[in-house]
Amino acid sequence: MFTNLKYTILAVLLAAAATSAQTPGSLKASYPFSGNAIDSSGNNNNGQITGNVVLATDRFGQHDHAYLFPGNTNSYIEIPLSPDFSFTPAQAFSISLWYQGGSPNSGDMEYFWGDKANNSGYFFGLYDVNRVLFHECWAPMSSTTFPNPDTTWHHAVAVYDNGNYSLYRDNQLLASQSTATTPLSAPAHNIVIGHGFQGKIDDIRYYNEALDTAAITTLFQMTGSAQPTKISGLPQDLNVSIFPNPASDYLYVALKDQTSNVTISIFSVQGKLIKTIKSEQGQSVQLNIRDIPEGLYLVSISAGNNHQSRLLQKVK
Repeated sequence: MFTNLKYTILAVLLAAAATSAQTPGSLKASYPFSGNAIDSSGNNNNGQITGNVVLATDRFGQHDHAYLFPGNTNSYIEIPLSPDFSFTPAQAFSISLWYQGGSPNSGDMEYFWGDKANNSGYFFGLYDVNRVLFHECWAPMSSTTFPNPDTTWHHAVAVYDNGNYSLYRDNQLLASQSTATTPLSAPAHNIVIGHGFQGKIDDIRYYNEALDTAAITTLFQMTGSAQPTKISGLPQDLNVSIFPNPASDYLYVALKDQTSNVTISIFSVQGKLIKTIKSEQGQSVQLNIRDIPEGLYLVSISAGNNHQSRLLQKVK
């Protein structure tokens, strides 16, 4: 049994290592939406729910791990304006997220992320029946129109770098252009998520750097098919979740059922055991991970013959 577990962990770690080498480290805000709109980056850019925004099932089938937006302008998640979201026209930032849905109505402007005042700052979202849009106020850069209705989850990334825009969907470059004559301006009001959007949004990450194609591929792989990771070839799986993820100071392991003699281990991508904690009985275990360097790790949870694993991104 231990041999099977050992080799399966190593296989998962090797796959993770292939995508972790260029995992971006300048994370200023992260919203895994694991039951709330709290910023898990450690920078306290927490969101506040307004209107009829409700928790929903995410792209992995996990309940209460995404938010469903009704498609009106009175329902959104609002984040107070922060220096973390400020930049000069010569600087850079990137936004990565997953979404499902979109309005079927032509002319609708649906925010993934943007300035609360729609005539200020910039906008990243959908427009005019499923066109992905990233623009400075009324100078848009957009993709072609995608089919609607669409029940597939998609990964979208907006990148701004010293007057240059790039827009990605599902690891493919949709559009790029230079706007050096009218460079992007930082938001002047609070940030809103999901304003006017009809569908689900999950796993939003804001970086104060321009992600390159390798980093975007890493995010697409790491936050898409690579999570959650189950260890195969074992008798049963534990019904378990870890949060927040990414995590900076503390990691919580929640077991859906009362479980005894739980062992939680954290491995590096090289297969080195970093930390182990044992809990005799309980449904929630807290791990202090402040001393662990930034990077990608595998969290292995076992109780008797039952096992489960999750990939963890450690941030500052």
